[in-house]
Amino acid sequence: MMNPFEHYKTLLASACGIASRYLPDASQRIEQLVEQIDERKVHVMLFGAYNAGKSTLINTLLGEERAVVGDIPTTDAVHRYDWDGHVLLDTPGINAPIAHEEVSTEQLKRANLILFVLRQEDQDAQNIIERIFALIAQRRPLFVVLNYEDSDPAAIDRIQSSFSLTLLNHARKNAIDERLVQQLPVILMNIRTASRGRLEGKAKLLEHSGFEAFIVRFKQWLQHFDSEQQLLKQTFGIIERALLAPVANCIDGETPHAQQLGAIDAQLEHMARQQQQLKNSARHLVRREILAARPAIEAALDQCTDPASLTRALEVQAQGIAEKLQQWLEGELQSMRKAQINELLSGAGIDPKLYSNIEESELLDKLSGPIFAQLKGINQDHLTSLLVLGRKLKIPMLKGRWLSTLQKWAGRAAPVVQLVFAIAEIFMAARSEDKENERNHSRALQRIQWIEETSAEVESALVQSVCELIDQLFREQRKPYEESRTALQGAASQREKDCSDWHELTRTLQALEFPA
Repeated sequence: MMNPFEHYKTLLASACGIASRYLPDASQRIEQLVEQIDERKVHVMLFGAYNAGKSTLINTLLGEERAVVGDIPTTDAVHRYDWDGHVLLDTPGINAPIAHEEVSTEQLKRANLILFVLRQEDQDAQNIIERIFALIAQRRPLFVVLNYEDSDPAAIDRIQSSFSLTLLNHARKNAIDERLVQQLPVILMNIRTASRGRLEGKAKLLEHSGFEAFIVRFKQWLQHFDSEQQLLKQTFGIIERALLAPVANCIDGETPHAQQLGAIDAQLEHMARQQQQLKNSARHLVRREILAARPAIEAALDQCTDPASLTRALEVQAQGIAEKLQQWLEGELQSMRKAQINELLSGAGIDPKLYSNIEESELLDKLSGPIFAQLKGINQDHLTSLLVLGRKLKIPMLKGRWLSTLQKWAGRAAPVVQLVFAIAEIFMAARSEDKENERNHSRALQRIQWIEETSAEVESALVQSVCELIDQLFREQRKPYEESRTALQGAASQREKDCSDWHELTRTLQALEFPA
């Protein structure tokens, strides 16, 4: 059977993938935890206000001046010292610079035991007392040293009684079980005197300082945590505080996925409505322009005697329709873009009026984000390329003319030009058919039929081409939203799986123990 500590290491290695998705420093945390597991030593963290005597107490325990001592915050990182088979951790103090406190807070997660040092004048300090009770509430193994300066035995008793009363009053005020306070080991010691006695080899100073009483009780307290089972329990606590809980908080916490997905779906629905409205408007516009062009079409049929002249006449009509359709489409798209940009600005907490006098290209240069980047890419050049790519019909008889005309009219609704060329082909075919069937139909009736059929064909083809172009333009507009939606759905699914796997990992780690 695998040793529980080795099992811890195996499980931590398997957890790196999930943890790294939520904590940037997950690999570093796991590496530190594995190193601590391999060490198999109890880590005692000295904690408390700066200049409370933590470093001096470490020097006293070590019997030599190794930890830096000063009247200003001197410890800005965690320093470790081996002592009596345990590891002592000297940490920055409470009420030190914020960066120092952050170091202590992080180290607090990876400490087995806590030796809390406070000065005589700090015993009534609210923030110090609250720190002590926060550790008590977390069920952290805690040993308190009250560092006093007064040498009067009567004064020492008063300090002891006053501190005990302070702890009890705080417990009663905050509805905390008083037994937790009563069970808390508290030792008074003059740490400065103890340090002198230890470093100078003066037994009376050690005795007078209270160090001997402290060391006896402190070692007794440590023995309770020296067994493998206790060390295993403490190790799980470290893993939970340093890794399991932070990752679980990230996974289980509020996620923007649902809200973001809802916003994207709403935007896609809005764009679908815009797309359909634009296509409906295009149909009406094409129909109106075809009806307006019918007299000119009739005149061209009556006056032109060859395909070339008919094509030129119809090109004149085509240019007018193309310009109107192109101008209308560009105007509609620009209005939509402006409305979309204003919505995005409002959503980002920016008043669109602040940018009312700025050119669109300049505005988009000032903004960032995938949607703004997409909008920036849908410029006039992009529109022209899409218009060119929108050509669907094939007209073999006009291949040579088609290429030159397409280049000439690039960005001027090329599909419309193509469709108008199709008019010529239809009419030429109809005129040929007229010659073959002149005996069976009157020219007047056939003329009306040609116009109706040609108008219907042109209208249908033109509507189809414009609608395909609109669809293509909206596909480009939808793309970043759809990509974001797919990514969010994938992230939500991954998060759900990670949540399940992480809770299972936690249960497995918690259940590990040495055989009875």
